[in-house]
Amino acid sequence: MNPIQRQDALQRVLNQVLAYAAAHPTFAVEADSMTLPTEYDVAFEQPGFRPPAVPGGEPEVIGRHEVLIQLGPEFPAKPPAVYWLTPVFHPNVYPNYDSPQHRENPNAAGLLCLGLLDTGWYPAYDFRDLCQTIVDIAGYRNYDIFETTGADAAGPQLRGNFYDPNAAGWALDHQADIEAIGGRPVIHRPPVGLTYDNVIEQLE
Repeated sequence: MNPIQRQDALQRVLNQVLAYAAAHPTFAVEADSMTLPTEYDVAFEQPGFRPPAVPGGEPEVIGRHEVLIQLGPEFPAKPPAVYWLTPVFHPNVYPNYDSPQHRENPNAAGLLCLGLLDTGWYPAYDFRDLCQTIVDIAGYRNYDIFETTGADAAGPQLRGNFYDPNAAGWALDHQADIEAIGGRPVIHRPPVGLTYDNVIEQLE
């Protein structure tokens, strides 16, 4: 990594994150440095859901979220890592609450699947867009449960695309609750009788 290119990228990200925060009063930012930060702790207001208080229970509506954005040593060639710090119940966030997945891989707790950001990442990505994406994910305006892998005579072929199977199943069955907080309906619904697996690879 060219150190000058990295410094320029870190400065650009700082300017963009601060610009987003200035335009959104409920979005607060703390950084590990005010010169060339590599970690941002952002807190914002957005209706979403926290995990059920008991296994099998209903998730609770929450209004505040705290998220960590990490720019690793290979940034900007590689995308950032984003972790939810406050408890959240979301298909695309690795469980950060007590669950078999969390106990099996606690180091992945809160990791956000950035989807197209991972596959379509480019070094000049605007972090104002990333901040808005995080807010939209919290509010279920940006989320995935299935991805299309092709089509045949029966229609689109789908496979699971989520980190938290409990949240994915709940979201499919509670679209009205999601719409009640301003979220959007899931794009793809599986045909009756479809079985699916979580195809996101196990994290190390």
